[in-house]
Amino acid sequence: MSQLPEEYKPIHPASHPRRVYFPGIEFPSDALSVKRLRTIFPNQFDTGTGNLTDGYSNLFFPVDHERPAQLVQLAEMISQERVLAEYAFYHAFESHTNQILDKECHECAAAARMELEPLYQHFKLADSPETARLLIRYVEEQGGHQGTRTANPARD
Repeated sequence: MSQLPEEYKPIHPASHPRRVYFPGIEFPSDALSVKRLRTIFPNQFDTGTGNLTDGYSNLFFPVDHERPAQLVQLAEMISQERVLAEYAFYHAFESHTNQILDKECHECAAAARMELEPLYQHFKLADSPETARLLIRYVEEQGGHQGTRTANPARD
């Protein structure tokens, strides 16, 4: 069996002790698949005539101003999840968080929480604001747990 080239091998957390290890975090958006998106947004994939606009799914290629830009929303959700995980990582990792996490970092984390709540509901990952907040807390807990483990490797 052939080996993966070095640039494609996963990064192990111990080799980058001061950085969050995103592959080790289970994000709510990981549950999305084309099949799930097709179930959530059937009109974006399957029309009554069986034909798609210009042969493309509108979910991936929004064609008019009335349709939400689903790809932008997906990318925003994925990005905000990582912002929040990284924030929680550094918040748990650093004993003096104000040296690393300035006012702007706190504001970015707060904005990520606010943006994720409706996005999780829009993509049916959460069925209510309360469930969305639980998912947000789950992302934060994973990032924080990783930061704690990195700061205190003997406790693991």
